[in-house]
Formats: sequence, C-alpha cells, structure tokens
Amino acid sequence: MNIQVTAPITVFENSLAAARATGLPNLAMPRGAAPAVLDAALMGQLSQCWESIERALWQGYLRGKAAAEELLTSAATGLETVLDEAGIRVNLAQAWLQQRVHTFAATFISGALALVPIQRDVGGTAFVLSTFNCTQTVSLSGNLKTSLIDLLTLVCEGQINIEANYTRQV
Repeated sequence: MNIQVTAPITVFENSLAAARATGLPNLAMPRGAAPAVLDAALMGQLSQCWESIERALWQGYLRGKAAAEELLTSAATGLETVLDEAGIRVNLAQAWLQQRVHTFAATFISGALALVPIQRDVGGTAFVLSTFNCTQTVSLSGNLKTSLIDLLTLVCEGQINIEANYTRQV
C-alpha cells in the first residue's frame, strides 16, 4: 500500500531551526596558508541569502514547487553574486551554506521517518513494528544552486520509500 503523507509543519520548522543553528565548518587549509575568516559584512550578506532561501522553501512548503521556483532562482542568483565577491573566503562561505543545506535535509528526512507509527491497532489487536526498511535516492552536487533546487524538491515532492512490517503483539 502506498500512502502519501504530508510532512507536518513542525518537521519543516525544526529543519529550518537546525539549519540556522549550523556553525562555521572547519576547513582544512593548505600548509602555511592563513585561515580564511568570514567577517561580519560577509556573514550578513550570507545570512540575507539564507533568509531568501528560507522564504522560497516556505513558499514551496505552503504552495508547491511551481510557486517557489522564481523565489529560489532569485535567491540563488543573489547567492552567486555574494560568493563571486567573497574572494579567498569563497570556500568557507560555500561550505557554510552547504552545511546548512545538508542539516536541513537530514533533519527533514529524520522528521519524516519519525512519522512511521511504532504500533498499529487492527480490529482491537495490537501489531508492533518488527522490521523497517527505507529506500531513498540521494543526488550529490557541489553546486549550491543544484543543491537548493534538490532541497526545494525534497520539501515539495520528496519521496522516501518505506517498508514497515508489523507483528502481532503477544
């Protein structure tokens, strides 16, 4: 049986909160190179970009992918401009944003998986979850725009194939 489940708003909001809480990643620097630092000005620009991304994700969550695509494209274009101007800090800036995208996706998927009930009652008989198999397709990209489009697709149309088997509780 295939069941279409809408992710509750709490799953979406928790994913946004987890992404926002993501700190700066530790990047390995070449020997002898000075570490790149994201100064307040660049962090402000990146935060504004992330807020634009969040607005697009909210639009997608509430109204569907088509309604959010223009917002996401605009956010991605603004992000590309900021990254182009980041100079030697571009790797750190991109890693910070990639980490936010990854954290959002991981939290969203975990929240969706938590929707599988541990117990089912059928005709007064309790059945408990005995096996759980999950199949998910993952696409990887270093390109942030591609990752953002995939993230929007996850929020709007994401599919996780779950096979849950229940055994009669004794």
